[in-house]
Amino acid sequence: MKTSTYQKLGFQTNVATKSDMIFQLKSAVEDGILAIKDKRILREMKNYRRAELQTRGGKDPNATRHFDLLIATAIAWAMRNHAKSKSEVPSNYKESLPNPAR
Repeated sequence: MKTSTYQKLGFQTNVATKSDMIFQLKSAVEDGILAIKDKRILREMKNYRRAELQTRGGKDPNATRHFDLLIATAIAWAMRNHAKSKSEVPSNYKESLPNPAR
């Protein structure tokens, strides 16, 4: 029997991580560290309210407002310190990825 260990990839978004991500993004924009030029993201930022962090769908009439661009931007900003430059990626990177066809 062959046992494999894979690193779990991804970013979990929940009430706790979203509030922290949004706060970090807000601070970066307000402090001039990050400039957002995309009008769609700026519109989502303008329409996002603190109450959105508490929204869990179902009974909320605004539950379809997911702010996908804003959340994606916040995740990208939160992950900026975890990204590696091309020179830091191991040469055998592709071989180390799980291959579902095997």
